[in-house]
Amino acid sequence: MKEVQHQIYITALGLDFKKGQYYIYFQALSFSNVARQEGGSSSEEPPVLVGTGKGDTLEEAFDYIQRSSPSPLYFGHISTLYFTPSMLKHHLNEFLDYAGRTEVIRYNTGVFSIKKDIKEAMSLNGFFGKSPAFSFTFNPGEVLENDSFIPTITYQNLIQRYRQPVGSMLIPSIKVEESQWQEGEKPKSIVKISGGYLLAH
Repeated sequence: MKEVQHQIYITALGLDFKKGQYYIYFQALSFSNVARQEGGSSSEEPPVLVGTGKGDTLEEAFDYIQRSSPSPLYFGHISTLYFTPSMLKHHLNEFLDYAGRTEVIRYNTGVFSIKKDIKEAMSLNGFFGKSPAFSFTFNPGEVLENDSFIPTITYQNLIQRYRQPVGSMLIPSIKVEESQWQEGEKPKSIVKISGGYLLAH
C-alpha cells in the first residue's frame, strides 16, 4: 500500500508530434485541494503541475518525464486526452498501440483536439478558483449536449471507430479564449469548443 501523498496523480495527457519527436504533456492535480473544494470553498488557487516528456518514441517520451519525477507517477486517474492535429493525422496508430499494450487509458476518458497552447489549456483553473477537475474538459457532456452539434468522444469511441473502413468521426476541437470572461479586473482564460477535427478512412 502507498500513502496518497507519496504518488503524483496524472489527470490529463496532451500528445503532440513536432520536429521529429513525440511530446507528451502530463497534468497533475493535488487531490487534497479537490477534496477541500468538494467540502466547501477554498480561498487558495489550486496548484496545477504540467510536466513535459519528449522522445523519438512514445515509450521514450513517457520514460523521460518519469525519470525526472521526485515521486512515482500514477496514471489511473486520467480523465482527458488532448491530441494535436499532427498527432491525429500521422501518429494516432502508434498511440493506440502503445496505450493498448500498457493499459494507461480508461475507456471513458474524454478525447479532444487542440491546435496549440496545450500546456496553457492544461494549466487553467476553473471558475471561482476551482481545480481543473471541475472544468469543461473533465465533464463536457452537459455543455455539448445543450449547445453544440459537436458530440462528446471517449477513448472507447475512438478505438471502436478509428480502424473502421467506412464512416467518419468528429473529435471536439478546443482553444484557449480570454476575451469573453473576466475575473475581477483581469481577463479570465477559459477552454472552449472551437469546432471539430474530422477523421475519415
